[in-house]
Amino acid sequence: MLFAGGREQRYKPSISPWGAQVSHHLSRGTRILSSPKRYLPCLVGLWGVVCLLVGPGPAWARQARSAPRRAVGKVVYPKLVKFVQAPYPEAARKVGKQGVVMLFVTVSVTGKVTLVSVARSLSPLLDAAAVKAAGQFVYKPATVDGTAVGARIKVAYSFRLRTRPAPRPAHRRAAPPTLRLRPRVRPVRKRPSVRSVPGARLGGRVRQKGTRTGLEDAEVLAYAKSDVKSGVKGGRGRLAGKTFTGKTGRFALGLLPPGRYLVEVRAAGFRRFKVVENLAPGARLTVTYYVERTSYGAYETVVTSKKERREVTQYQLSLPEIQMIPGTQGDALKAIQNMPGVARAPFGLGLLLVRGSAPEDTRVFMEGHEIPILYHFFGITSVFNSDLLRSIKFVPGNFSVQYGRAIGGVIDVFARKGKTDGWHGYLDVDIWDVGALVEGPVGKGSMALSLRRSHIDSVLALVGGVEVSPAYYDYQAMFDHPLWGGHLKVLAFGSDDRMRIFDRESDEWRTIYVTLFQKTLVLWGRRWGNHELRASLAGGYRRTEVGTDFKQIQQFGEVGWRLHYSHRVSSSLKVSTGLHGTVTLGKADLRSYSGADSEDLSIQGLVVNQAVYTEASWKPFKRLTLIPGLRLDFYSIQDIGLVAFDPRLTVRFDVIKRKLSLLAAVGLFHQDPQISQFIPEVGGNPGISHERSLHTSGGLNWRVRPSLSVEATGFYKQIWALVVPTDDLVYRDGAVETEHQANVGLGRVYGGELLVKKRADGDCPRFLKMEKCFGWISYTLMRSERKNPADPWRLFDFDQTHILTAVISGMWKYGWQVGLRFRLVSGNPTTAYRGGIFAADSNSYIPVFGEPNGDRLPLFHQLDLRVDKKWVFKNWILSLYLDIQNVYNYQATEFVLWNFNYTQSTTLNGLPIIPSLGIKGAF
Repeated sequence: MLFAGGREQRYKPSISPWGAQVSHHLSRGTRILSSPKRYLPCLVGLWGVVCLLVGPGPAWARQARSAPRRAVGKVVYPKLVKFVQAPYPEAARKVGKQGVVMLFVTVSVTGKVTLVSVARSLSPLLDAAAVKAAGQFVYKPATVDGTAVGARIKVAYSFRLRTRPAPRPAHRRAAPPTLRLRPRVRPVRKRPSVRSVPGARLGGRVRQKGTRTGLEDAEVLAYAKSDVKSGVKGGRGRLAGKTFTGKTGRFALGLLPPGRYLVEVRAAGFRRFKVVENLAPGARLTVTYYVERTSYGAYETVVTSKKERREVTQYQLSLPEIQMIPGTQGDALKAIQNMPGVARAPFGLGLLLVRGSAPEDTRVFMEGHEIPILYHFFGITSVFNSDLLRSIKFVPGNFSVQYGRAIGGVIDVFARKGKTDGWHGYLDVDIWDVGALVEGPVGKGSMALSLRRSHIDSVLALVGGVEVSPAYYDYQAMFDHPLWGGHLKVLAFGSDDRMRIFDRESDEWRTIYVTLFQKTLVLWGRRWGNHELRASLAGGYRRTEVGTDFKQIQQFGEVGWRLHYSHRVSSSLKVSTGLHGTVTLGKADLRSYSGADSEDLSIQGLVVNQAVYTEASWKPFKRLTLIPGLRLDFYSIQDIGLVAFDPRLTVRFDVIKRKLSLLAAVGLFHQDPQISQFIPEVGGNPGISHERSLHTSGGLNWRVRPSLSVEATGFYKQIWALVVPTDDLVYRDGAVETEHQANVGLGRVYGGELLVKKRADGDCPRFLKMEKCFGWISYTLMRSERKNPADPWRLFDFDQTHILTAVISGMWKYGWQVGLRFRLVSGNPTTAYRGGIFAADSNSYIPVFGEPNGDRLPLFHQLDLRVDKKWVFKNWILSLYLDIQNVYNYQATEFVLWNFNYTQSTTLNGLPIIPSLGIKGAF
């Protein structure tokens, strides 16, 4: 059957001589995938920018106002036009194996099947036969408002064995008629009166066990147990009723004869549920069945690739996977540090070192708006609750023109919608912090609230002699609701980190470090026909305080906006254009010392950023896609104005469609100077400009099999106009002054990345008896160098030649999951001292430096272990995990310390073995 918007259409099943048949079942939950995007040439994109900026009433805006107000267009689901019969495996026929194989089938915009996966297995032989046959199906593709789109549908492929019909008796010649003198008269017998027995009805709801979420598209079957026939496998009896659950998990089997029934619930990804029900005459039985998943994630969200890929390298994983990576304490955002191209930060601090760039060269966005930090201090955990995330997009280079003001990489984090099927939440406690989440429906929308607070300070207070007290907290509040034919989302979140030390002289605790921020986003988006419009507004405040006697306070207030419009002109052309701007008011208060005198200094400035971009996707040939883009940025601080023009191009060639693709990209990127770099009073130079870089990369994306993929990328990045310290003198405002800083630094980064990834599914080594497993191996070979004027090239401070990360995790029955992570990384460069020269004036030694970054710290290696156990109850789930970092307690060398005359050295080691135990109760 095909269910589409409540209508029912019936296919005539195709039945093989052996009895195999196939049926299709789609519901409102069917995933519709948009077709590959087509892009315009640059000139068409520029026309879109001009219309957006100059036109008082753009045509697309008038069309948006006149368009009918509806969230989605008219959807027509795929229709099967070519069926391929699967041969019945002989081995399965001999043992009498039969049943239904549930498949997930992805149908492209051309109607061809591009991917087939098993949703519910029957047997390896029958599974393989069904997958092979379904891969040859041909469909009439799905459409949205007449435009062909891809779709992911559920297919039930049945294998049934037929018994041979009994032979007909041999034909006998009829005897000749005879004449009867008297007709035979049969007595008429009165039949006893039969009393009609009223039927019974069975209905109710199917929920996920533990989360209480309504289970959609589950198959409910009722077998009559009163007339079980011998020889029927399992003794189920005659099938008396069958139906599927609706969107909220509700079902109704209709009128059934009274009696005893075996009720069975089947759903992909869930264990079979069986129960015996007794139906009395005329009874109406309402039940609730709780069905257990094969693998649990109370807030499970699968992250798939974007509909179009604008970058050569873009890493995305499913959140249930990355939350189970050892060494991350279940923090999805910390998993970014395991991706190719990301160097290891000293002591595991939350520094993002992407493809040989400095930490400040990589930008972090939330729904397209920049946030100041991603991790709490020491990189313990991220500032946003992972259970509220929908996806994480990490692009280490050659990113789209929708992002700018960065010469490193880009991370964009997207929040999911709240749950609408009821109220849910959890309480989570580990050795670092305690957190809580609650979410549920509000009208046609939803809301979610989350709060987390560390208790490290409370634990350290119990230990005598500790004079350091760190603490942090963060919060998130979300609200989403349909509005004006689209969808509105309001997101407010913030973070606060504080460090206190105990002052023995005053016998009191004093705060030496504070960093906090608050951010509010209002986002709205709508699609109609071939058009899409997204608009957002953001406001935020951040504050940083450092020191006690010598104190520095920085405060920033910011307002940002984004406007993005895209239009599909034809099946091979699509154009996008947009605006991205911010206004930042910054203020810095600091106390500087000159001998015994002190001086208070206060500086403030207004920074305005406005960018306009356009991007196109053009497919001139069947396998070739060109993605040109242009970005124009305007930067203004007080009376200083800067302009940056960044053209970019990405090329994609599909060698084997959906299997093997080659990609290449080239583009210009820039980064705005920091406010302090403009101010001479604090060592700045008002004449500095943008830092610039050229990114080039090429690679391949190969899907070896449905669960295994390989990505390889080679890259070269040229950097110039870096802001570096200088002692040169300049003539400024009628006087000769020290320049302090200038755009004269150079840099270059080159190397390659390899990622072999296996997604989470049942394709695992059989001898391990795993229900699911996932893992990947990432390797980066890289060299990052820097150069100042008149100096030779030297290694960058964070250069790491070899970066190897291997992750494997497996899920077993009864809620057990075990994972391992191993890392092998080159040590950071370091400058050795060759000795010291005694200075009698100061009674100290002046160091004699060796070659800058000429030495390297020892190799870093570490093994991490994580064990999870879940207990699933009817209405809630209890989880317990043990996360051990540095299992064999290897003391990595992080820094080299020298004695007073620079003749002897010792090492400052990294973190020891750190076990973390956590418990979480979710409902």
